[in-house]
Amino acid sequence: MNILFSVDENYVKYLEVNVFQILRHNPDSYINFYIFHRDIPEQRWSGLESLKKIYTRFDYHPIQVPSGIFENLPTGTGLTAHITQETYFRFALNLLPSKVKKILYMDVDIHVRGSLKELWDKEVATIAGVADPFAENLDIERPPLFPEFLWRKRFNIFRTKHTRRIGMSRENRYINCGILLINRDSMPDNLLQGLLELVSELESKGSLRMADQDAINVYFEGRIDYLDSRFNLQTNHVISGHYLKDEVAIVHFTGPDKPWHFDPLSYPEGPAFERERYEFKREWNEDLKNFYQLTGNKRQD
Repeated sequence: MNILFSVDENYVKYLEVNVFQILRHNPDSYINFYIFHRDIPEQRWSGLESLKKIYTRFDYHPIQVPSGIFENLPTGTGLTAHITQETYFRFALNLLPSKVKKILYMDVDIHVRGSLKELWDKEVATIAGVADPFAENLDIERPPLFPEFLWRKRFNIFRTKHTRRIGMSRENRYINCGILLINRDSMPDNLLQGLLELVSELESKGSLRMADQDAINVYFEGRIDYLDSRFNLQTNHVISGHYLKDEVAIVHFTGPDKPWHFDPLSYPEGPAFERERYEFKREWNEDLKNFYQLTGNKRQD
């Protein structure tokens, strides 16, 4: 099994928990972790080195992405502050060793709570992912001079979904790119350049809202395989409640509320989805504690 992450130095401590969870839930698989980064010093991989003394069926491979490739791309502020240069590093599949024919890309803001074998064993033509209910229902922002009463939902004839604005047809789903199963053999040689050009094109048109994710969806439209939400249970899935908790393999904390934002004394008394999200965060933090107890490493904040 091959798994790809992309992180900056601040997120290494969360990556360690991801790796620990994946190893714990996939004891029969040998896993190669590839880690795209910009400038993380070698000593910051000490947590993974400690895991290697306990779990022998894995290896990790930090891959430094050349500076400058992504420096002029738009990054986030406010609610999209998590969009950094590193967000775009998954474009650079050409940096992976040629022997890697298939790879599972994973964001770091996830909680792995089950086996990945079924996901890994799926056949994929190009890429596969889970539909993104937030992005698919995202409207473009109301222009400042457009009358608000015409923008209300009952007048939705005047409104345009974000997916239409970036040029996607109604027949194709927009996927969340936090979990991607990728057939690398099917990737064109000019993939990186094509995605970079798409980001620039969408930004120049004023339609770029979800950064790299918009570019990936437009680039691969019509060639995407769709996965069940239990392999990328996003915040909007939790809010809807349309899932079976025991079958969920990966929880993805989309939005600003991350699993490390956890106060064990603040059990929510509001809607059921808030209690469910609390439980998922509690599970992740239990694994965080278990990781440090198991490895003897000190937490690096």
